[in-house]
Amino acid sequence: MLAFILAGTFSLLCIRDLGEYLCTAGGLPALHPGGIPLFIVRGTWRAFLVILALLAVAAAIECSMTPLMVKSAYEAAIAGMQA
Repeated sequence: MLAFILAGTFSLLCIRDLGEYLCTAGGLPALHPGGIPLFIVRGTWRAFLVILALLAVAAAIECSMTPLMVKSAYEAAIAGMQA
């Protein structure tokens, strides 16, 4: 859950940085489209790495726990049918 909350927060950070970029570069006659992602990445790369690591841990836990839970639920259902 924490990883998903942080991912939502990361999107808000990107929006904040985009607003900051547009405010600072808004007076320039020609905005370069490649400058926007670089500006956002420059300010949010640490948060992105933390979120990526948390999502990887969550995926590893999910991949290991879900089969065990399904197997135990299946065995409990079979045991309930036999009783």
